Amino acid sequence: MMQAVKQVVELVSKHDITPAGPFFLPGDDANGRSITLRTPPPPPPAISHAEVSAILGDAPESCDTPPPPKDTSQQLVDSVVQGLATYLGQAGGAESKPKKLAPMLAQHIEKHLANLKRGGVSKASMGSARFALDLLLDLTGDKPIVEVTTGDVDAFLDVLAALPPRALSRPEFQHMRLKNIVDKAKAQGDEPISKGTQHKYILYLKAFFHWCIESGDLEADPTRQIQSERYISPTGSSKEAFSRADLDALFCPKAMAKLKRPQFYWAPLIAFYTGMRVNEIAQLYVADIDRVGKTPCFSIAPYRDGQHLKSANAERHMPIHPKLIELGFMDYVADVKAAGCKHLFPGLNWSGPGPGSSISEWFGRYRKKQGVLGETKTFHCFRHSLATMADRSGVSETVITKMLGHSRGASVARRHYIQRADVNECAENLGRIEFPELVLQPYQKGRFDTYLARADKAAERRQMKREKPKKEKAA
Repeated sequence: MMQAVKQVVELVSKHDITPAGPFFLPGDDANGRSITLRTPPPPPPAISHAEVSAILGDAPESCDTPPPPKDTSQQLVDSVVQGLATYLGQAGGAESKPKKLAPMLAQHIEKHLANLKRGGVSKASMGSARFALDLLLDLTGDKPIVEVTTGDVDAFLDVLAALPPRALSRPEFQHMRLKNIVDKAKAQGDEPISKGTQHKYILYLKAFFHWCIESGDLEADPTRQIQSERYISPTGSSKEAFSRADLDALFCPKAMAKLKRPQFYWAPLIAFYTGMRVNEIAQLYVADIDRVGKTPCFSIAPYRDGQHLKSANAERHMPIHPKLIELGFMDYVADVKAAGCKHLFPGLNWSGPGPGSSISEWFGRYRKKQGVLGETKTFHCFRHSLATMADRSGVSETVITKMLGHSRGASVARRHYIQRADVNECAENLGRIEFPELVLQPYQKGRFDTYLARADKAAERRQMKREKPKKEKAA
């Protein structure tokens, strides 16, 4: 096309005809270059429409102009020039349209996390998702999402395999990049996080890229090569139920008598007799100790300030086991009310992963002190213990999943047809479970009154400190 344009320009110049205005051809630069048609000195021969048509025979239709009268050569040239200018302007305009920018990794991470938050994902899960995606971003740098490769994911897996526990909270790793933390941990000989924890972060990474594909910004999944079976124990969960010897050690009356805080006394007992998660216990309000009919229950819900649940299935009423009432749990509830506290266990730190984290950390130290060793023995094992005892006692799986706050299962029958167990069924089946006869230290009314008064005031101060920046920003 450009060769044809140049031939027309030469033809017009040869015939001493000046076009109606300047004619621009797009050059190598962004602005194009102007071509001036000059009149040569010799007298012009006649120019015919056939000559122009012969040159532009292969040009696009948009450049054709209707034949002018044979005696008006100036009109012919002006029409040709105008047609060429129109065509080249359209072509140049199409070429100059800005390309759509590819979505960036950091931008998509923030969008994905915002989407999770809107879906009611718990603080702990949000923290884990943020950690996994920040690790990827730290390794790859910010770049278009389509440029993330399987090699980037392999680098993520390599770092994850050597990542030490509590990498972001340990003082020696403060203000360090995650890759540098791994290098230092290797040099120190630190044990890495468990395969199960690695798999948790991998699932958050896979969920992110699946979301990117669903949103239409990515075609191929860079995590497709990950072999999940390498991270899953062949026997299922890496946790296990506590043995009878473990329980005797954990609930030793002499050790329990020395506990200075109510959450350390009550949280393991509640977990053992109900199977509740540590955060479900720690975030209870006094008002969450409720009755459904005549059955005293824990109301496990996300509706009060700071409360979050792991999933929608976690919302439930869990009957309070008669053994807890026998040990004096309702007396403790009365003590908390008398102290004017709104939380059942005041004084816990609700920031970060949630109020249950301090209980989990304490329990990790306590169990070792009591001789319950092994990385698979954690607070979460109380849930395994209840599920195992319920199964051995003949409780149906439908009731067990309801008590534990799990999903109904994948089968059509479970999801659509089998009615979930209600509070009365759960209470009846909880009474059927054959718990071991343990020697337990009963609660003495008023035992934690001093702590409750002090902890409630401390909690108020922390709350005011958290709200101060918000009020200043609003002002």
